[in-house]
Amino acid sequence: MKFVTAFHHAANWFFFPVWDKQFDTGNPEYSGLYGIPHKQDAMRNQEFQDEWYGKIIEVIEKYSPDFIWFDFALDAIAEGYVKDMLAYYYNHAAKANKEVVVTYKGHDLVPGAGIRDSELGQEPNLTYNEWITDNSVDDRGAWGLAEDLTFKTPNRLIDNLVDRVSKNGYLLLNVGPKPDGTIQEEAKEVLLAMRAWLETNGEAIYNTTPWMVAGEGPTNIGEADELGFNESDIVYTSNDVRFTVNGDNLYATFLDWPGEKSVIKTIRSSEPGFGQEDLPSWASEKITHSLAGTSWDILDEEEEEVVEYHFEFIDDHKFRISGGDAGEGMDGVYRQSGTDVFLTVTGFDFMGKYDHEALKFYL
Repeated sequence: MKFVTAFHHAANWFFFPVWDKQFDTGNPEYSGLYGIPHKQDAMRNQEFQDEWYGKIIEVIEKYSPDFIWFDFALDAIAEGYVKDMLAYYYNHAAKANKEVVVTYKGHDLVPGAGIRDSELGQEPNLTYNEWITDNSVDDRGAWGLAEDLTFKTPNRLIDNLVDRVSKNGYLLLNVGPKPDGTIQEEAKEVLLAMRAWLETNGEAIYNTTPWMVAGEGPTNIGEADELGFNESDIVYTSNDVRFTVNGDNLYATFLDWPGEKSVIKTIRSSEPGFGQEDLPSWASEKITHSLAGTSWDILDEEEEEVVEYHFEFIDDHKFRISGGDAGEGMDGVYRQSGTDVFLTVTGFDFMGKYDHEALKFYL
């Protein structure tokens, strides 16, 4: 069993009204719970950030968690504190020869520093980076015990698990325990049903990677919010299929029973008379306009007429960047997927968008 610790205290500076004396949040006696008292418009001080850092390091040293989960507002902590915390945790794990995970919300960390978490959410498309969603067996999204809950059906939870895994995601599933550690019977029934399904179909889930496309079918969940919260009670059809890969095996999981016969259009796409127009837009192959042979100037944000960086894209997925921190020039590699461009130079990863008319980077 893995040990997970959750941290929310990066938001304590603004989340609780510690400046308001009419509530116990403004009582210094309870500052260990609500945060350091301060004026409403005050900036975060060193004492607050030292306390934020110290609590996490204490947990790492005493309990060596397998998984550190961060709520929002991690981006409100000074970057040096965050970098030092991550380095400490990863180095601590390396010394113990232990695999660990850090998750974060939104864009609070750079891709690769941890795994992005989408709370009560799911991605509409296959993603380049891994992601995870924290979800609950109940319909309310309760993160603890409540007596008046209604529970999601096993079918809904399994459909959403398969959909997430096919899009490079993971599922972190919450069950609120009673004071004695047992769980409600309704929750137990749901988990046992999921176990039964996984005992038969687990090879399409465990140790898998995404395929070239996540799936096919008419059901589209829509766009995801930056923090998640877009899971719906959509009922999938027998035409909704999700793909995963394990070794040399390609798995196609139907999200409803297809009957005696079904045609998977994505796999038969090489047959005469079948084209990408027969696939739903979210499952279709994205049109990629090659950057090879092009060059682009990125202007300074403050002085728009001044060129800050110059990019030259060469064949074989190589590029050269000059100007700014790159000086006279650095060589890098890039990959394109539809309008998405993924670049790496001297170990630094970043991405951009290219639609054949304009190129924009997210540095």
